[in-house]
Amino acid sequence: MKIILFLICLCLSFSGRCAIYAFTDNSSNKDITLYFNSSITSLHFLIDKRNPHQLWQPLVLDESSFDADNKSVVFYNKNSSNNKHSYIKLDNIKFDKTDEYGSEYRILNYELTGVWFDEYQQRLKPIKLQRDFFINEEDISSEFNNIELLQHDSLENIYFTAVLRKQKNEKIKLYGINIYEQTSNKLLQKIENLNYSYNSIYSIHLQDINFDGVADLAIERYKFNARRGSNYDYYINHHNKFIATHLWGSHIIFNPKDRSAEGSKDCYDFDDQNHRVLTKITAIYDYHNYRYVNKSNSCHYYNFDSKQNRQCTDLEYNNCLLNRNNIYTENPSVIGEDNILYNDKVWYKGKLIPGYIYD
Repeated sequence: MKIILFLICLCLSFSGRCAIYAFTDNSSNKDITLYFNSSITSLHFLIDKRNPHQLWQPLVLDESSFDADNKSVVFYNKNSSNNKHSYIKLDNIKFDKTDEYGSEYRILNYELTGVWFDEYQQRLKPIKLQRDFFINEEDISSEFNNIELLQHDSLENIYFTAVLRKQKNEKIKLYGINIYEQTSNKLLQKIENLNYSYNSIYSIHLQDINFDGVADLAIERYKFNARRGSNYDYYINHHNKFIATHLWGSHIIFNPKDRSAEGSKDCYDFDDQNHRVLTKITAIYDYHNYRYVNKSNSCHYYNFDSKQNRQCTDLEYNNCLLNRNNIYTENPSVIGEDNILYNDKVWYKGKLIPGYIYD
């Protein structure tokens, strides 16, 4: 028996901080997912796992139907051939206004009822949903274990979920990625022990990194825009088995001409004379038979003011390896990443200083 999973994502954008409500219906053969954001009047999706070509379908709010006092709301499927009948209608929603402008609403229900139009069977179906879980990034005291959140990107025969964990007084962490077969919902693979930042439905991206025309997997390590570079972990898709590449670099470029990859990290700083300097570490990889093999590493130091250009010293190399790429120069103790923290100290200009995590 399949379930309907109803998720309401309350946030300014899906890449920002948000609260997510999940409701499930185990009563009949329903396999759809609904995502909403906090304004209720924008970004909505319907996810139908039976339709891998259009897994994520945009919904549009019937604004005339939305009234917090009337406690009902209707959404239409923008991709439907017949918008009049393709809709989700929810009744008896209890709202609590969360801002002075009335644009954000907290849902109080532990049960939601309504109807939805199943385009596969061309008929209305009743839905009765129970709250399954609730994720609120702002609630530092909450805790949960192994919540699976469906990801926006998918392949024709595969979908992905982010496995999330949170301990009390700590941030939400991406523990792993689960990979499922579309048709059977069979678990094909687990990628575990990641301990990465939480990025809601955008923790993974798909990109061909080995030049065979098949999309491979990229997992985002840090908060969206938390630091320079893409900062992905890459996995090669080999007959729907995803193989870790162990590529290094804040930013990685794939070159189809010579079937290579270049990982790099740029570290901007000031020297003792207050000159602007750049330390750049580069790693070159060759691709062979579903593997990337490290070919060479280099490190260069460039002074923008004196125009000095040379190889790095060992100290400069190590400093760049440990340096955060988005440090606040006005206050170096405020760090916008969460990868380096030791005894309430952070690494800055070759030494540990008092600091705290901002991201």
